[in-house]
Amino acid sequence: MDRKSAYILLNMIPEIGPVRFRNIYLHFDGKVEYLFDATVEEISTIEDIGESVARKILLAKDNIDIEKELKLIEKHNVKVVTFDDEEYPLPLRGINFPPFVLYVRGEFEEKDNIAIAVVGTRRPSSYGCIVAEKIVKDLVDCNITIVSGLARGIDTQAHRTAISCKGRTIAILGNGINVYYPPENRKLQDTIPLYGAVMTEFPMSTPPNKSNFPQRNRLIAGLALGVLVVEADMKSGALITARYSIEQGKDVFAIPGSILSALSRGPHMLIKQGAKLVETAEDIIEEISPLRDFVKQSLKRKKMQVANVTAPLSEDERKIYEIFPETAVNLEFLIEASKVEISKLMEILLSLEMKGLIKALPGKMYQRTTTTAAA
Repeated sequence: MDRKSAYILLNMIPEIGPVRFRNIYLHFDGKVEYLFDATVEEISTIEDIGESVARKILLAKDNIDIEKELKLIEKHNVKVVTFDDEEYPLPLRGINFPPFVLYVRGEFEEKDNIAIAVVGTRRPSSYGCIVAEKIVKDLVDCNITIVSGLARGIDTQAHRTAISCKGRTIAILGNGINVYYPPENRKLQDTIPLYGAVMTEFPMSTPPNKSNFPQRNRLIAGLALGVLVVEADMKSGALITARYSIEQGKDVFAIPGSILSALSRGPHMLIKQGAKLVETAEDIIEEISPLRDFVKQSLKRKKMQVANVTAPLSEDERKIYEIFPETAVNLEFLIEASKVEISKLMEILLSLEMKGLIKALPGKMYQRTTTTAAA
């Protein structure tokens, strides 16, 4: 068995979580594929394993259909990133018991190391939605990636706002990556990979069991430099994410609300416990020195770009140019997003390419260049 398949199979064994995986990883000096050729006796000597779990591990080769899992991974265009891989997100390496397997659609890029998690209730008030939209927009304007959990309510508002502002966003799921939950976010879940990534540590087709979400929340906190809680009652999972952030030595931020609203109780409790009260995105940026330094450098680069000689665009060209996210997109995406006839669209794309604003890639893919467009 190759190493990647060994990781995937281990991840599908219910008894193996991040703690036991770490012990297996250390025992075999990182060569986890050796596990399935070991004896029950040897595996039993690994810390926190024992004979019963050792037998289940060896039976997994026959009892778990890994070929079905591999076919689903290929069918849904999913990348499996293991703890050994270079593209494994750097922020997750620093948390206690990081996931040893991540299922990813889209790309986690180096710039996503500068991120803030925005979480909250699944039933926000209009005030909560307005505030989440404003803070996320201002963070995205500073090139800060938005991390959340794709849940109803504040999570959904955070992802959608990031996308509408052409920013980066990362969604962490509490289910398999080919499962759509909540179902009404199906289109959003399919769109996010164009602007960042959808990730989960759960095998393909894993249902959204209630017990999965606290585990999911530790990754939301793990990927971000800090967590912002917008609205949350005292039973909200957003408070679990905030607790993980504190345990990981990171900052927690909270939006104040009406003392008459149950949705203010979670943020107000966090503020009483030391979370920073937030009124603007600057309140977050100024609190975290790596974030503050990053934003200063980003603003400097933006000023330099604006100072460059820029290419004038017609109204039609600007309309198409502004559709482009940071990542490459195919022709079908542009047709659907622009609602422009293909002959006219191809003419505009050629003009944008000649002006150096986009570049054509193999497979009818297109991507923005770094050049700034003028009105």
